[in-house]
Amino acid sequence: MITLENISKTYSAAGGTVEALKNVSLEIGQGEFFALAGASGSGKTTLMNILGCLDRPDSGRYLFRGRDVSKLSSAGLASIRRAHIGFVFQTFNLLSRLSALENVELPLVYNGVPPSVRRELARRALRLVGLEDRAAHRPCQLSGGQQQRAAFARAIVTSPKLLLADEPTANLDRASSGEILKLLASFHQRGGTVILVTHDAQAAGLAQKVFAIEDGILAAR
Repeated sequence: MITLENISKTYSAAGGTVEALKNVSLEIGQGEFFALAGASGSGKTTLMNILGCLDRPDSGRYLFRGRDVSKLSSAGLASIRRAHIGFVFQTFNLLSRLSALENVELPLVYNGVPPSVRRELARRALRLVGLEDRAAHRPCQLSGGQQQRAAFARAIVTSPKLLLADEPTANLDRASSGEILKLLASFHQRGGTVILVTHDAQAAGLAQKVFAIEDGILAAR
């Protein structure tokens, strides 16, 4: 599903340049669960941005489902994201003025799905994460764990092939973390591909492959 070939990325910084990624190569098959660890400044965020089609490498090739997306325009990358990739973030990123249901609907709005259809799909996603009875609640009326489950529902509502989860349990207590890990495992069991950034040994234990990145260099653990 994913092939990275000698991916490099450099950023300008005060006093010179920073090599965020150095000739990173990687294979992730459809339906695999991949975990990634790395300290701040290791290149982890840059790698996730490229994997999620949020950024492009300076050199190397990124094949996503057999298509070279390395040189796609911003619009082309956005099209890949909308069609194939779901995102779960550490900080939930729910819109405070919208209900849980409306937050989950947002990706479908961007994809032009008719209102009646997207409402049903959003309810189905909330049902999958055990939040159907909280559909009308705004984020401020939900616990941290419930907010992350709503964010997870938003990530899967488009039936993505790939789920990118960036420290999804970092702000949660143990019980809520366990619920999110079960949802990740369930998505994987249904055939989805998961890329998880984590420092949690329990979370990494779900993965079939565990890699670490340091100073822009990726290596298997």
